[in-house]
Amino acid sequence: PISYTFDKQIHEKLATLPNRSLNKAADAGSLMGDPFIHLGLATLVYGGAILADSAKWKETGEMMGEALILADATTFILKESTGRGRPLATSAKGDFRPFGFKNDYDSMPSMHTSSSFALASVLAATSDSIIMKATYYGAATFVGFSRVYQNKHWASDVILGAALGELCGRVVTSFHANKSRVTLAPQTYEGGAGLALVGKW
Repeated sequence: PISYTFDKQIHEKLATLPNRSLNKAADAGSLMGDPFIHLGLATLVYGGAILADSAKWKETGEMMGEALILADATTFILKESTGRGRPLATSAKGDFRPFGFKNDYDSMPSMHTSSSFALASVLAATSDSIIMKATYYGAATFVGFSRVYQNKHWASDVILGAALGELCGRVVTSFHANKSRVTLAPQTYEGGAGLALVGKW
């Protein structure tokens, strides 16, 4: 992507911005993008829908969980297979150590961002409000910004994560809209993990 070309410039520009208010906002954005919090939210929505006997929100909870698991699993596989160094670990944007399984060499793509966009994609698809759709995507975008601002990721990591999360969200919502559609799902097995084609009829 074009952003890869300008990763270094974007990184250097953001380094000149820090101030106390922006630091606090970025901390909140990073917390808001925590994949574990997202999975907990999906569980709460699903559980609450069962208690309230709401078919709509039960399916929404299901879609949230499915999109998050798909996005997180895919992101994890890409992270470890590319082994890109985080900005805090290396000053070289092209420092890749594939399958090295080293700390701070799991930068691409950003899981916080992919998880946030997967969630935003599902919630936006189930909402008729333009304002709410913009709010969901605005929050996900801010999560991505916070990861670059805090020196956790290069800009291209965040853009790839956003695209991946959006794709996973759309795959899941499309799958639910068309019950006979085949889709991808994460699968674990002894000694590793991968993706499998699954169908629903």
